[in-house]
Amino acid sequence: MAHKWYDIAVKSLDQGDEISKSYSLKLNDKDGYLLFSSKKVLFVHGEGLLRKKYELTFELPYEKIESVSKTGPYELDFTDVEGGRYKIKTFEISASIIEENFKTIPAA
Repeated sequence: MAHKWYDIAVKSLDQGDEISKSYSLKLNDKDGYLLFSSKKVLFVHGEGLLRKKYELTFELPYEKIESVSKTGPYELDFTDVEGGRYKIKTFEISASIIEENFKTIPAA
């Protein structure tokens, strides 16, 4: 059985696109899940303790990512070509693992 947050992300994918990785973390101080698909990066925000509500709050095609930089052992920042800035804070895994996912993005 898939998780609700995963189902929400899958509904936003184009035909032929699929989720390859997902991580529980904070994006711009919001709890949720960062997902890497074959075409874009997505973030599903989760709110609530007992009855979580999930919402897709972010999706960005890989070709619009301008830069990614690790800013600490559990933090990294990335920017898009339109000047958007995003801060990732991880809970249990090194930011290097997520940074590596950005580096291995499929060619457009």
